[in-house]
Amino acid sequence: MSERDSLAWWVFIEGVVRWVVILHALFLGVVFFLLAFVRFVNPPITGIMLYRQWVSRQRVYPMVYLPLQEIPGDIRTMVVALEDDGFYRHHGVEWMAMKRALERNMKLRKPFYGGSTITQQLARTLFLWPGKSYLRKYLELLIALEMEVVLPKKRILELYLNTAEWGPGVFGIQQGSFYHYRAPVWMLSRDQKMRLLVILSSPVKYGPYDFGHLKILYQRYAYLKAVFGED
Repeated sequence: MSERDSLAWWVFIEGVVRWVVILHALFLGVVFFLLAFVRFVNPPITGIMLYRQWVSRQRVYPMVYLPLQEIPGDIRTMVVALEDDGFYRHHGVEWMAMKRALERNMKLRKPFYGGSTITQQLARTLFLWPGKSYLRKYLELLIALEMEVVLPKKRILELYLNTAEWGPGVFGIQQGSFYHYRAPVWMLSRDQKMRLLVILSSPVKYGPYDFGHLKILYQRYAYLKAVFGED
């Protein structure tokens, strides 16, 4: 390669790096603005809701927001234990969990495992799309790290429980409770609450009483029963 060709190559690389930096800065700036907004205002719609409505062509039920203090305490405790037991210690990402998920995906040769924290799950729900890809995982990671700077843990948990998917077009713990049990969440038994939390990892395919067909969901239920017992 001549000196002239080498110089042209480095100019090209420099231009690509510059645009990557600019795009990252724009992305993080927009996300910061949106996070500052949802710190104080409940979002009327999320990225996943838009995807379900316009891509999956599902009927999307309106969310019914509950302040965190109105969501039963055992639900708050169980969802953290089940989905992210390091929630109050980490800063948005559990690096070891992501490392283990990456190692499993390398063996499977596809992005099957995610290793996502509650913060990462909320990042995906609010701003991204369903499905598994390394691009989405990367954006999810960036948003989660920024989210932990902008939002307090209580607000993250409140938004998570109010926007998580709980059935076909069903979002939020209260709407999920009405959809599956025809009752508000505070009227549910401990077992009903457990079953509702179990299906968080596959809410479109499974309901509270048929998840036993999938081993990993049954294991989630068995874990909650062993740790939290009955009413």
